[in-house]
Amino acid sequence: MRRCQFAFSPAEAQGIALGLLASGQSDPARLWQIELYAELAEDDLLAQECRTLLDAVYAAAAQQIADPGLTLQLFLPEAAPAAIVIALRDWAQGFLFGLGFAGKGLESSLSADGRELLQQVYEIAQLDTRTIAQDESVHEDLVQIEEFLRIAAWSLYTERQAVTC
Repeated sequence: MRRCQFAFSPAEAQGIALGLLASGQSDPARLWQIELYAELAEDDLLAQECRTLLDAVYAAAAQQIADPGLTLQLFLPEAAPAAIVIALRDWAQGFLFGLGFAGKGLESSLSADGRELLQQVYEIAQLDTRTIAQDESVHEDLVQIEEFLRIAAWSLYTERQAVTC
């Protein structure tokens, strides 16, 4: 994805896919392609490879979010805590971007719990990544944030599916 100068990080791309899926749109796959592939040249081999990888990210996201067994795994790097915090922030931003396709009526269609989850995802998307400790002491906190985002994404998806069905 870096080689084809893709605008989004892998975590952000997965977040967008999951947000689109949770948005309740009738054809989230089409929106995915419109939004993410707009700047990828049709005749560029690297761009074609990037689209193939992105299609795999979307397909995995769609399969995992629909699984009632909560098999969803966030697409985060195995790296230093600072890089993981950036990826968590990017994922949350991507998720909110994808959810944005639900339109202005999203919040009013959510339960109080759903609105609270949405607010907490927004707060994670605003993380100041410059102040993160560079040691392993934050590892447990990062695991908890990741778990929260997994559950929030699945909960918002299932709630929106109930509303749009």
